Amino acid sequence: PVLKRKNINIRVEDARFVLATEKKPYDIIISQPSQSWQSGIANLFTREFFEIVRDRLSQKGVFAQWLNLYNTDAEVVQSILRTFFEVFPHGYVFGDYKDDQLVLIGSLQSQPIDMEKLEYLCRDPLWQKILVNLPVSSATQFLTNLLFTRDAALTASQSAPLNTDINAYAEVRQSRLFYSLR
Repeated sequence: PVLKRKNINIRVEDARFVLATEKKPYDIIISQPSQSWQSGIANLFTREFFEIVRDRLSQKGVFAQWLNLYNTDAEVVQSILRTFFEVFPHGYVFGDYKDDQLVLIGSLQSQPIDMEKLEYLCRDPLWQKILVNLPVSSATQFLTNLLFTRDAALTASQSAPLNTDINAYAEVRQSRLFYSLR
C-alpha cells in the first residue's frame, strides 16, 4: 500500500543523474548499489556523489547508503567512511555482526535516537508486521546494530584517502582485490 501514497516518489533510474539534474529536496534518499568496485556503480560511493545527495536533502532529510563488505578490505571501508562523513555532518553506521554489510546514515541535522519512540514503534501492530522479517523486535535489539557514530567513524578513518571521482580509490583497490583472489 505504501507505493500508492501520493507523497511517495519511487524512480528506477540512474540515481546520480536524477539527483544531479533535479533541484527539489528529498526527505529520504536510499542508495543500495550492488558491488562498489564495478564501473558505473563505484561512482555512487564517491565524495562527488555524496555531495549531490547532500545538496538534495531537505533540512531534516536523511540519507541511507548501503555498503556491501564483500571483496573489500579495511582500507576501502575506511576510505568510504571518511568520504561519507566528511560530506555529512551527522550520522551513524549500522551493521549486523552476522552479516557482511553496513548501512551508513547521513544527515544535515542531528538525528538523536529516541528510545521511547523506538519502543512505541516496536509495539505498534503495523510495525510488528514490518519487522517480522528482521531480527529486531525491541528498541534495544535495534540498537545492537548501531556500530558507531559519525565521530567514531571519522576517528577510525582519519588517515584514509578520500574516495573521489578523480582518484577512484575504492574502485581501483577493490578491483585489484577481486582479480587477485581468482
